Amino acid sequence: RKNPLMNILYFLKNIYSIFSSDLIIIGGWGLFFEGERKSDLQKLLSQWKMRIRLGKLLKKPIFYWSISLEIRNKNNHALLRPLFEWENIKISVRDTSSKQILESLWLRRTLLKDPVLWINRDAIVGDGHKGSMQRKLVGIAFRGGYLYEEEASLIGIIGAIRESWFEPIFISHSIHKEKSEENDYLYFKSLSERTGIAITSDIESSMRTFWEIE
Repeated sequence: RKNPLMNILYFLKNIYSIFSSDLIIIGGWGLFFEGERKSDLQKLLSQWKMRIRLGKLLKKPIFYWSISLEIRNKNNHALLRPLFEWENIKISVRDTSSKQILESLWLRRTLLKDPVLWINRDAIVGDGHKGSMQRKLVGIAFRGGYLYEEEASLIGIIGAIRESWFEPIFISHSIHKEKSEENDYLYFKSLSERTGIAITSDIESSMRTFWEIE
Protein backbone atom coordinates (compact mmCIF):
# COMPACT_ATOMS: atom_id res chain seq x y z
CA ARG A 1 0.00 0.00 0.00
CA LYS A 2 2.84 2.39 0.78
CA ASN A 3 4.50 1.75 -2.58
CA PRO A 4 2.07 0.11 -5.04
CA LEU A 5 4.54 0.17 -7.94
CA MET A 6 7.11 -1.77 -5.91
CA ASN A 7 4.40 -4.26 -4.92
CA ILE A 8 3.46 -4.80 -8.56
CA LEU A 9 7.12 -5.23 -9.51
CA TYR A 10 7.61 -7.73 -6.69
CA PHE A 11 4.52 -9.66 -7.85
CA LEU A 12 5.83 -9.84 -11.43
CA LYS A 13 9.23 -11.03 -10.16
CA ASN A 14 7.44 -13.79 -8.24
CA ILE A 15 5.63 -14.91 -11.37
CA TYR A 16 8.86 -14.98 -13.38
CA SER A 17 10.79 -16.83 -10.67
CA ILE A 18 8.13 -19.52 -10.39
CA PHE A 19 7.71 -19.77 -14.18
CA SER A 20 11.46 -20.23 -14.77
CA SER A 21 11.90 -22.81 -11.98
CA ASP A 22 11.75 -26.59 -12.24
CA LEU A 23 10.90 -27.06 -8.56
CA ILE A 24 9.69 -24.78 -5.77
CA ILE A 25 11.38 -25.36 -2.40
CA ILE A 26 9.89 -23.61 0.63
CA GLY A 27 12.01 -23.87 3.75
CA GLY A 28 12.63 -22.25 7.11
CA TRP A 29 11.36 -21.94 10.63
CA GLY A 30 8.35 -19.76 11.39
CA LEU A 31 6.98 -19.25 7.88
CA PHE A 32 3.43 -19.62 9.15
CA PHE A 33 2.79 -17.99 12.52
CA GLU A 34 0.21 -16.07 14.53
CA GLY A 35 0.11 -13.67 17.47
CA GLU A 36 3.26 -11.73 16.55
CA ARG A 37 3.31 -7.94 16.63
CA LYS A 38 3.10 -6.21 13.24
CA SER A 39 1.75 -9.39 11.66
CA ASP A 40 -1.64 -10.55 10.47
CA LEU A 41 -2.29 -14.26 9.97
CA GLN A 42 -4.93 -13.78 7.29
CA LYS A 43 -2.69 -11.46 5.28
CA LEU A 44 0.28 -13.81 5.67
CA LEU A 45 -1.70 -16.83 4.49
CA SER A 46 -3.13 -14.87 1.55
CA GLN A 47 0.37 -14.04 0.35
CA TRP A 48 1.45 -17.67 0.53
CA LYS A 49 -1.75 -18.93 -1.09
CA MET A 50 -1.04 -16.65 -4.05
CA ARG A 51 2.44 -18.15 -4.49
CA ILE A 52 1.14 -21.71 -4.14
CA ARG A 53 -1.66 -21.07 -6.65
CA LEU A 54 0.89 -19.80 -9.15
CA GLY A 55 2.98 -22.93 -8.62
CA LYS A 56 -0.05 -25.15 -9.13
CA LEU A 57 -1.17 -23.20 -12.21
CA LEU A 58 2.28 -23.57 -13.78
CA LYS A 59 2.40 -27.25 -12.68
CA LYS A 60 5.60 -26.87 -10.64
CA PRO A 61 6.30 -29.52 -7.96
CA ILE A 62 6.38 -27.95 -4.50
CA PHE A 63 8.51 -29.20 -1.60
CA TYR A 64 8.14 -27.83 1.94
CA TRP A 65 11.57 -28.49 3.45
CA SER A 66 11.69 -28.90 7.23
CA ILE A 67 9.29 -26.07 8.04
CA SER A 68 7.51 -25.32 11.32
CA LEU A 69 3.92 -24.24 11.86
CA GLU A 70 3.54 -21.71 14.68
CA ILE A 71 -0.26 -21.83 14.68
CA ARG A 72 -1.45 -22.55 18.23
CA ASN A 73 -5.12 -21.68 17.77
CA LYS A 74 -6.80 -24.89 16.60
CA ASN A 75 -9.56 -22.87 14.93
CA ASN A 76 -6.94 -21.58 12.47
CA HIS A 77 -5.51 -24.96 11.52
CA ALA A 78 -8.05 -25.51 8.74
CA LEU A 79 -6.84 -22.27 7.09
CA LEU A 80 -3.57 -24.03 6.30
CA ARG A 81 -5.11 -26.78 4.18
CA PRO A 82 -5.07 -24.89 0.80
CA LEU A 83 -1.31 -24.40 1.20
CA PHE A 84 -0.61 -28.13 1.37
CA GLU A 85 -3.33 -29.87 -0.65
CA TRP A 86 -2.08 -31.07 -4.04
CA GLU A 87 -0.69 -34.30 -5.42
CA ASN A 88 2.60 -32.62 -6.39
CA ILE A 89 3.23 -31.14 -2.93
CA LYS A 90 5.63 -32.91 -0.57
CA ILE A 91 5.81 -31.80 3.06
CA SER A 92 8.47 -32.22 5.74
CA VAL A 93 8.35 -30.52 9.15
CA ARG A 94 11.02 -30.06 11.83
CA ASP A 95 9.03 -30.59 15.04
CA THR A 96 6.34 -32.86 16.43
CA SER A 97 3.81 -30.07 17.03
CA SER A 98 3.86 -29.15 13.34
CA LYS A 99 3.54 -32.81 12.45
CA GLN A 100 0.48 -33.10 14.70
CA ILE A 101 -1.17 -30.08 13.07
CA LEU A 102 -0.87 -31.68 9.63
CA GLU A 103 -2.06 -35.01 10.99
CA SER A 104 -5.21 -33.29 12.26
CA LEU A 105 -5.82 -32.11 8.68
CA TRP A 106 -5.18 -35.61 7.27
CA LEU A 107 -2.20 -34.37 5.30
CA ARG A 108 0.81 -36.57 4.53
CA ARG A 109 4.08 -35.33 6.03
CA THR A 110 7.58 -36.37 7.08
CA LEU A 111 9.49 -35.34 10.20
CA LEU A 112 12.88 -33.97 9.10
CA LYS A 113 15.48 -32.33 11.34
CA ASP A 114 16.56 -28.72 10.94
CA PRO A 115 18.58 -28.40 7.67
CA VAL A 116 21.46 -26.69 9.50
CA LEU A 117 22.18 -30.03 11.21
CA TRP A 118 22.99 -31.59 7.83
CA ILE A 119 25.92 -29.25 7.27
CA ASN A 120 29.44 -30.65 7.47
CA ARG A 121 30.93 -28.94 10.53
CA ASP A 122 34.58 -29.47 9.59
CA ALA A 123 34.03 -28.02 6.12
CA ILE A 124 32.82 -24.76 7.71
CA VAL A 125 34.92 -24.11 10.81
CA GLY A 126 38.06 -26.18 10.12
CA ASP A 127 40.19 -27.96 12.69
CA GLY A 128 41.73 -24.77 14.02
CA HIS A 129 38.46 -23.54 15.53
CA LYS A 130 37.54 -26.61 17.56
CA GLY A 131 37.66 -25.95 21.28
CA SER A 132 39.47 -22.65 20.79
CA MET A 133 37.15 -20.60 23.03
CA GLN A 134 37.99 -20.41 26.75
CA ARG A 135 34.52 -19.24 27.73
CA LYS A 136 31.65 -21.24 26.28
CA LEU A 137 29.60 -19.33 23.71
CA VAL A 138 25.86 -18.84 24.02
CA GLY A 139 24.13 -17.69 20.82
CA ILE A 140 21.38 -15.04 21.02
CA ALA A 141 19.06 -14.68 18.03
CA PHE A 142 15.80 -12.77 17.70
CA ARG A 143 14.06 -10.24 15.44
CA GLY A 144 14.84 -6.90 17.07
CA GLY A 145 12.35 -4.91 15.01
CA TYR A 146 9.50 -6.66 16.81
CA LEU A 147 10.75 -6.02 20.35
CA TYR A 148 9.38 -3.28 22.58
CA GLU A 149 9.50 -3.40 26.37
CA GLU A 150 11.31 -6.77 26.24
CA GLU A 151 14.71 -5.14 25.63
CA ALA A 152 15.24 -4.30 29.31
CA SER A 153 14.73 -7.96 30.20
CA LEU A 154 17.15 -8.96 27.45
CA ILE A 155 19.92 -6.81 28.97
CA GLY A 156 19.37 -8.58 32.28
CA ILE A 157 19.57 -11.99 30.60
CA ILE A 158 22.86 -11.01 28.97
CA GLY A 159 24.28 -10.02 32.36
CA ALA A 160 23.21 -13.34 33.88
CA ILE A 161 24.88 -15.26 31.03
CA ARG A 162 28.16 -13.45 31.59
CA GLU A 163 28.07 -13.95 35.34
CA SER A 164 27.73 -17.71 34.71
CA TRP A 165 31.07 -17.72 32.85
CA PHE A 166 29.48 -17.91 29.42
CA GLU A 167 30.10 -15.49 26.57
CA PRO A 168 27.02 -14.38 24.59
CA ILE A 169 27.20 -13.67 20.87
CA PHE A 170 24.51 -12.11 18.66
CA ILE A 171 23.66 -14.29 15.65
CA SER A 172 22.13 -12.58 12.63
CA HIS A 173 19.64 -14.78 10.79
CA SER A 174 17.86 -12.22 8.63
CA ILE A 175 19.74 -9.40 6.91
CA HIS A 176 16.86 -7.85 4.98
CA LYS A 177 17.97 -5.04 2.66
CA GLU A 178 14.58 -3.34 2.41
CA LYS A 179 12.83 -3.94 5.77
CA SER A 180 14.93 -2.58 8.62
CA GLU A 181 12.69 -4.25 11.24
CA GLU A 182 13.66 -7.62 9.74
CA ASN A 183 17.38 -6.87 9.56
CA ASP A 184 18.89 -8.60 12.59
CA TYR A 185 22.34 -7.14 11.99
CA LEU A 186 21.18 -3.50 12.17
CA TYR A 187 19.48 -4.05 15.52
CA PHE A 188 22.28 -6.17 16.95
CA LYS A 189 24.85 -3.57 15.88
CA SER A 190 23.19 -0.97 18.08
CA LEU A 191 22.91 -3.42 20.97
CA SER A 192 26.51 -4.59 20.46
CA GLU A 193 27.81 -1.02 20.83
CA ARG A 194 26.11 -0.78 24.24
CA THR A 195 27.06 -4.21 25.56
CA GLY A 196 30.36 -5.00 23.85
CA ILE A 197 29.01 -8.35 22.60
CA ALA A 198 30.31 -9.72 19.31
CA ILE A 199 27.92 -10.04 16.38
CA THR A 200 27.81 -12.10 13.18
CA SER A 201 27.47 -9.85 10.14
CA ASP A 202 26.33 -12.29 7.48
CA ILE A 203 24.87 -15.76 6.98
CA GLU A 204 28.30 -17.38 6.48
CA SER A 205 29.65 -16.16 9.82
CA SER A 206 26.36 -17.14 11.50
CA MET A 207 26.69 -20.69 10.18
CA ARG A 208 30.28 -20.95 11.43
CA THR A 209 29.21 -19.70 14.86
CA PHE A 210 26.53 -22.39 15.15
CA TRP A 211 29.27 -24.99 15.50
CA GLU A 212 31.14 -23.04 18.18
CA ILE A 213 28.29 -22.20 20.53
CA GLU A 214 27.49 -24.39 23.51
